[in-house]
Formats: sequence, structure tokens, C-alpha cells
Amino acid sequence: MERNCPKPRLALMIGVVASLMVGSALAADSEPTVSFQRQVLPILQEHCVMCHAPGAVGYQSVSFDARSYKGVRAGSAAGVAVIPYHPDRSPLMRVLDHAWKTNDEKALRMPPLGPQLSPDELKVISDWIKQGAKDN
Repeated sequence: MERNCPKPRLALMIGVVASLMVGSALAADSEPTVSFQRQVLPILQEHCVMCHAPGAVGYQSVSFDARSYKGVRAGSAAGVAVIPYHPDRSPLMRVLDHAWKTNDEKALRMPPLGPQLSPDELKVISDWIKQGAKDN
């Protein structure tokens, strides 16, 4: 009397699960790389540099310079602005996005006079941080 051996089925199931995991990891990695120079910096230039550059009020109050990668990564007097790979923990995303969604009238929202950055602009900055906040 022969017994049915579950090993071939188990091996097949492990293979299927492994290929699904690899496929989903590849799909996550296939997001286009966000360029700081070509995509993030123009957003900062349009919405932030008028206040966050030497001599401007935002720079004088918190020492945040939005004119360059070096300035953004240096952060402000309050500390770092960007935590690579973690947009949800990055103070920059808090002031650009999360603070706008609260009813707290004292929340620090940037730009302070509005309007809020568009969803597409926020996604570019968030994706850049998620991808490691590289100087590219």
C-alpha cells in the first residue's frame, strides 16, 4: 500500500508563495525613482523658497533653507526635516500635509498662507522620502 506523499505539493505551494512574494516586491520597487533635482526642488522653489532662504522670514525664524538638497537635509533649528524611508515620520511631511488635515488651529501648516500643496506634489515629496531622500 502506497501513501500519498505531501512533499511535492508542499514544495509547489512554497514555490508559488515565494514567487508571489518576489513579484510583489518587484512591483513595489518598480515605482519610478523620484529625482530631488528634477521633481522635488521645483516644488520647493515654487512654494517654500520665498520664505525659507537666507534673509527671508522663515529662514530667520527656524533656519530652514529650502533652496538645495543640502539645506533640506540639514533641517531646521527644530531638528531634521526628513527621515529617509519614513515620510510618515518626517517633519517636512507633517507641516506640508498632516497639519492641514487637523482641526488644531495652532498646527504649523506650510505654506502658512496656503494653498496646500497639491496631492501630486505631496506624493512626489513623500515618494522621494520613501525612496531614501537621495540627492539625485
